[in-house]
Amino acid sequence: SRVVVCAERALELPAMLLGVWRAGGTYVPVDPGYPAARIAHVLSDADPDAVLVNTRMDFDVEVPVLHVDDVPERAGEPVEGDAAYVIYTSGSTGRPKGVVVEHRQVLRLFAATERWFGFDATD
Repeated sequence: SRVVVCAERALELPAMLLGVWRAGGTYVPVDPGYPAARIAHVLSDADPDAVLVNTRMDFDVEVPVLHVDDVPERAGEPVEGDAAYVIYTSGSTGRPKGVVVEHRQVLRLFAATERWFGFDATD
């Protein structure tokens, strides 16, 4: 499931992303400061199952828009080959292009930076 995370930078933002992953979803980050046309394009192109926000914004979508304070608890187990997130590049044509990043690539990032940051199984 793809979940658009449209959130202002705040303490709960990393928890929102981890929550999407923990539930087995793929997050699609959207900065609420983006122009409305860019947000609309990402929402249309990403075809999300839900939108998760930490700010009160109006979205013209046919999927649930959930505020971080209103989301019920739910657990899931992601697999290395599952999509972790979709990041939108600037695109060579001027239209943003979604690039899928899998959990295995996130795990490789943590493994590669483990000695610098001291990550372990409790992180």
